[in-house]
Amino acid sequence: MAGKKDNDFISRLSFPKTPKKASDRQALFKKLKDWYKQESKLFPYQLDIYKTEKTSISFASPSKKIFIGIAFTKPINVYVAVNRSEEETKELNSIVNKFAGYLNTLLGEIAQQITVETQASSDFETKNLTKFFDKSHTEKFREKLGKRPAPIAAGWTFEFEGHSVIWLTINLAKNSSNVFMSDHTLKANIPLDFVRSEVNHMAKVEEFANQIIQMEEYS
Repeated sequence: MAGKKDNDFISRLSFPKTPKKASDRQALFKKLKDWYKQESKLFPYQLDIYKTEKTSISFASPSKKIFIGIAFTKPINVYVAVNRSEEETKELNSIVNKFAGYLNTLLGEIAQQITVETQASSDFETKNLTKFFDKSHTEKFREKLGKRPAPIAAGWTFEFEGHSVIWLTINLAKNSSNVFMSDHTLKANIPLDFVRSEVNHMAKVEEFANQIIQMEEYS
């Protein structure tokens, strides 16, 4: 898409089958920390452990452009985030693969159902979508209140390749932005190349949205 810059991407994996007992979750957390301490040399570089709490730990790349957070709360949550350049996406995908391999083994049955929620933001032009806003509808505000608020945002929801998607677009005077949210359920473990798969999926969603924009531009 023309004018498209690197985009922000964050994904959360939530495990509904998380143990109810806090002591069970803390035991899993300790095993994860012990594993990372032993296996950290297998990672492409030393991850910065910049936040650790009773049941959660966060990792970041030296550049701070890659983030992984794991919280052994109820439910257990895994967060991954990256600025979607190709190099950084590749790095995060490789790192998450290593974590996923161990987490699948550590969590066992817990990892047999995972809710995935992914969000990506993009800055491609959407000003031509303002035609969707019925400005005549807001005329009643001007008549009764003396002011007419101008609509600047719109939202759509749709199914796309087995994912439920919400697309929010905001049009301001000088720029526009878009937020895409996608969710789906995994039935068996964190898959290999999870990050790459989610990034590719969101790229397809954005392309679909861009096709809508182009159709409206020339309609």
